[in-house]
Amino acid sequence: MNVYTEEEVLYRIRKELPEWTYRNKMIVREVQTEDWRTTLLVTMMIGYLAERTFHHPDLHLSYDRIVISLQTHDAGGITDKDFALAELIESALKAHDRTSSPFSGPPYPFIVSQSDKKHS
Repeated sequence: MNVYTEEEVLYRIRKELPEWTYRNKMIVREVQTEDWRTTLLVTMMIGYLAERTFHHPDLHLSYDRIVISLQTHDAGGITDKDFALAELIESALKAHDRTSSPFSGPPYPFIVSQSDKKHS
């Protein structure tokens, strides 16, 4: 399994996953949600995608936020498995973002835009 160098990881994040960062040898995405209920829904969605791909992220949950951290632990770094799961997660998150989704989606979108947070 090919482990990417830090430079390669940063390049791929810039090009393919601009919402993600590189911290502590992991690719990381922070997701802002509306409340605890949607935090749990997003977590279950991520869990489903992780099980489907046989790859498991580290998740940190709070009331209205999830921090997703990916690394292929048995390889000791970032591999194609991490980028593949990050892309699936990102696609699923965008499908439920009320500001960018072409779909009408559920009545309670998973992701809250920063402008929505300012008006509440």
